[in-house]
Amino acid sequence: GFPGWGSEAAGASAAAIYNAVAAQAAAATGAASAAAGEGAGSATAGDSVGAASGGCSIRLRGLPFSSAEQDVLAFFSQHDMADRIAEGPKAVNLLLRPNGRPSGQAVVQMKDPNDVPLAQRMLGGQWMGTRYIEVFPHTEESEGGGGPTAGGGSGAASGGASQARGSA
Repeated sequence: GFPGWGSEAAGASAAAIYNAVAAQAAAATGAASAAAGEGAGSATAGDSVGAASGGCSIRLRGLPFSSAEQDVLAFFSQHDMADRIAEGPKAVNLLLRPNGRPSGQAVVQMKDPNDVPLAQRMLGGQWMGTRYIEVFPHTEESEGGGGPTAGGGSGAASGGASQARGSA
């Protein structure tokens, strides 16, 4: 996992991380000026920017290729995590390969940023059928696998964590 996400990134630095993630995600979507304006406001504005831009999403890896949205929801239910999934039409998004076939990955929107480390603890390393599931914090930039940092999905996430800790 990423040890910095839970304990060390508490208090003021957590807000800084959310704002940094929000700014990165907004830059990727071209809405950087809007996010920067909101992020400079109160703490709640910063939090809502973080939530809207995927500050509380997780990425599941290792799903069976036959998985549907219902299977992912059932997996969360088995581990008493279903009530922590955000409500909305795209709360569970099964990622496809460029050729349109399943990638074995899904992005799940959580209700609260604190649910991200909880989901990593509760769901990481659990089995879904015959498949071992890995859970990562998800940022929009890791969606394609490459993103602005050529290190791939999890590389971008861990790099961001150590950077934020260093500056805190």
